[in-house]
Amino acid sequence: MSTAAVRAERRSRVAATGSRRSDIHPRFGAVAPFTVAWAGGTLAGEVLLPRGAGPHPIWLDVPSAGPATRGQCTPRWQAMAPAGYAVVRWDRPGCGASTGEWTSQTIAVDRAREVLAVAGAVRTMNVIDKHCLVAAGFGEAAWAVLAAAACDSIGPFPLLAGVVVISASMRYDDREERRLRIELPRRFGASAADVEHAVALFRRQLRMIRGGAPLPVVAGAGRGRAGTRGYDGRFGATAGELDYASRNLELDATPLLAQIHCPVLALWGTDDVYTDVERTEAGYRSGLRRRLTSHAYPGADHRLCIRDADAGIAATVPGMERDVARWSRRVAPRVSLA
Repeated sequence: MSTAAVRAERRSRVAATGSRRSDIHPRFGAVAPFTVAWAGGTLAGEVLLPRGAGPHPIWLDVPSAGPATRGQCTPRWQAMAPAGYAVVRWDRPGCGASTGEWTSQTIAVDRAREVLAVAGAVRTMNVIDKHCLVAAGFGEAAWAVLAAAACDSIGPFPLLAGVVVISASMRYDDREERRLRIELPRRFGASAADVEHAVALFRRQLRMIRGGAPLPVVAGAGRGRAGTRGYDGRFGATAGELDYASRNLELDATPLLAQIHCPVLALWGTDDVYTDVERTEAGYRSGLRRRLTSHAYPGADHRLCIRDADAGIAATVPGMERDVARWSRRVAPRVSLA
């Protein structure tokens, strides 16, 4: 086939998935769509195939929080996958072309099954190296990949060769209070009294959920009551999101870490408003021991960016892609990574 014909075929395959070329990192030359039937409905996604012959190791880019679609996996996050890896991305249940409802999921069970269902489906493709599947999750999705790895370790034929967790926390219910204490004064100029008021309201909502209060009542307890911007738009901003939060409120990474047998790469920014990085890294180290490789980047935020306040721009922390590539070469040693 001529070079022009190959390029035309690649363009048609990209168009067939509904993806825009601007959504895809330049290192990928073809897109293979897929659908997966699982207990929660049907998941629709695509495999971004690198240029060159396979079989390719796989990087599962697990959708993060909220109503996420595959297009939200930006080229920046795709670039985290080392050269030579194919990237798998998909629409969360009830989003894009996937059926079901993400707000009815639990992270430790439903989202873990979602990850393993996709891993099981794409590993049957003849251009994929089925022995080299890595699942990567950012923020909330970090728990999903940890839960998937813990479940995967139980079976006789594990699907995952390793997992990458980015800006991971230990407990689900710790994140919002920390954000309120750091972000409200820093971003919204809230006074110390307003911050304490917001924290008290958040704790009240937690007590109401744990006490079995109806969710509309819980939502009304916090809406418009904190006296400062930045409170209403996060925890339980909508009824569906509050339902989802209530289902996952007691989620804790600690028991998951002890069950994981595969290598884990954990990346944090020390300026993360959601996570006490030093304490969280110590907890991950205690649970994973030598299976853990970790990096905490000074001055980087939740999205692993360092912001230049004067210039008004944010750039990916230097050295992150190098650290990911080094770890990935140990996980997929048989694959020639360009």
